[in-house]
Amino acid sequence: MNKKIIVSVLTLLIIAGSTSFTAFASMDNGSTVIGNKAFALDYANNPENLSEIINAIILGGAVYVKNFNGDWADNATGNIVSPSVIPAVVYKSDEGEINFDAADTSVPVVASLKSIELGDDIVDNSIITNAKEPVYRVLSVLDTKGNEIIPDISKWTISAKSGISDLANFARIVYYKHDDQGGIIDATSVDAEGIAVKFDPSAVALNTLAVDSTLIVTVGDKAIGEANVIKDTLNVTVRAESEVKFIILADRDVSIILGTMVKKEVVVLDQYGKVITNPEMLGLVYGVKTTAVISYNTVDKKMYITYKGEATGTDTVVVQARADHKIKATANISIYDNTDTITVDN
Repeated sequence: MNKKIIVSVLTLLIIAGSTSFTAFASMDNGSTVIGNKAFALDYANNPENLSEIINAIILGGAVYVKNFNGDWADNATGNIVSPSVIPAVVYKSDEGEINFDAADTSVPVVASLKSIELGDDIVDNSIITNAKEPVYRVLSVLDTKGNEIIPDISKWTISAKSGISDLANFARIVYYKHDDQGGIIDATSVDAEGIAVKFDPSAVALNTLAVDSTLIVTVGDKAIGEANVIKDTLNVTVRAESEVKFIILADRDVSIILGTMVKKEVVVLDQYGKVITNPEMLGLVYGVKTTAVISYNTVDKKMYITYKGEATGTDTVVVQARADHKIKATANISIYDNTDTITVDN
């Protein structure tokens, strides 16, 4: 290889340096191929890389330059050539080094799962035995390119153990999304925002937990014990079952027309300061002039007492914790017939 070719290549590179280009799924316009090596325009025009380019020319091989119309030219003749003559090369630019297949085609880089991150241990009061509402922990899942991804979880596995006991159904891997109120709910693989572990505090397996317990939850992209499994582990503190500690009536004085019903909210708090939503944890004591029923509304997520006037006069309704009758609240009820002039609660 003589000096004329070397000078010719370098001249092409320097002239091309005055034009900008955009990167696509092939080598950038302005690139130069020398044998089985290729160089981006900025890289080739950097004086620090000059000796590397000259050495590539000395080693031999055809030289091609890609013009700014995207056409390849044979450096020796100046003629436009088909991309099919371009060999597979190692391509260098200021961003790094990548491979291109023959005919100036990019080598597909298939990203794979790199990591699963469950985040910090759960040690607060967010998971309480026998609570009705599920608790979600969103996972961070990264591929080998460092991108956050939503993987196929059909073969993923999860275990939740307390000591040697496997608490089945307490934790599941699910796709999730946000509802209109910003809460997390289950989703399908089509409309998912990501994946999460869904904890079910009402799982039968937790009924045996009489005291606060720490469960070890492990998530893997295949069987947990399998070789090369990608996994992460989380310690989850499950609090002992809620106990009624406070009962707060929205109204302690209730007026009812005979034969009609009035519904009032009741707020029940447990030892953790959380709202209890299970009506079965409460009992009612009332006289002969009133009946009452406690219910939970799944739409507004509130508990209510519905009073019904059975006879005119006054009565009391006592709401009490089933497990501890000393924890209670009393409503004073006045029942009128429909000929009386009163203001009736709604």
